[in-house]
Amino acid sequence: MKHGTSTAATFVVLFVVVILLLVILLADAPSDKGPALDNEDKGTLAWQEDDRKPQKDPTEDADADETQDGDEDEDEIKLPTLPSEKDENTTEDGKQTGTLYTPQISIPQPQPEPQQQTQQQTQTQQPEKKPDPVPSQPAVPQFVPRTIGSGSFRSSTGVNVNLVVYWSCTTTSSTSAELTLDVYVESYTLYSGASPGALIVSAYGTPTALSMPELSFESSSLVTNHVANKTYNITISDGASATVPVEVKWLFGGVYSGVSLPEIVASGDLNLYR
Repeated sequence: MKHGTSTAATFVVLFVVVILLLVILLADAPSDKGPALDNEDKGTLAWQEDDRKPQKDPTEDADADETQDGDEDEDEIKLPTLPSEKDENTTEDGKQTGTLYTPQISIPQPQPEPQQQTQQQTQTQQPEKKPDPVPSQPAVPQFVPRTIGSGSFRSSTGVNVNLVVYWSCTTTSSTSAELTLDVYVESYTLYSGASPGALIVSAYGTPTALSMPELSFESSSLVTNHVANKTYNITISDGASATVPVEVKWLFGGVYSGVSLPEIVASGDLNLYR
């Protein structure tokens, strides 16, 4: 009886063990959704999948960024392109990603005119008409002054003190001339004070009183001192001649070399030829 009871217990135990094994096997079998993984298994599986994926080139990411930047620029500035040409940097959807297209403009150069046409224009061109010459006015002869007489005359006192007069006459126009008189005193040692109106010059008989300067010096040789000058305007035409009487008188009123000289007179006739 005890033996039969132990046998039944053994079967029950074996049955329970078989059931447990079946449960474990069913739990380990793969399903359509895949096995459930804990956090560590999920990390291991993701790392293994990343190893199996092909690695991307970092330059491709940079090109993609540039392409995106180009697309953003195209959204800001859109320039039309020629319909017959397509820029090499334009994408398939019509957006430009790089250099913009610049149309070439050709400027036509001017063509030279035919030589034959230029010759015809030259033949048909009328010569310019020159203005009639204006008759020139007769040249007016320019007046050139010239000397028509010159010379000198002197006094004669018999001592070493005298008057000397140098004269010259120069034309000033076709009918007039200018007569100039320069009066000098010629002497050795001389002492004479200034005397207003002591020198009288006459031409054509008309006297003119001039002042006599002071003359005070000692000399063992003959000395000439300029004391006065006088100018007259006279009338004389071309081809004419004239004689002008001139007198110069010095009211000396003294004694020189023991000789009393109340006056010293120099006179002469001036001959003019034009």
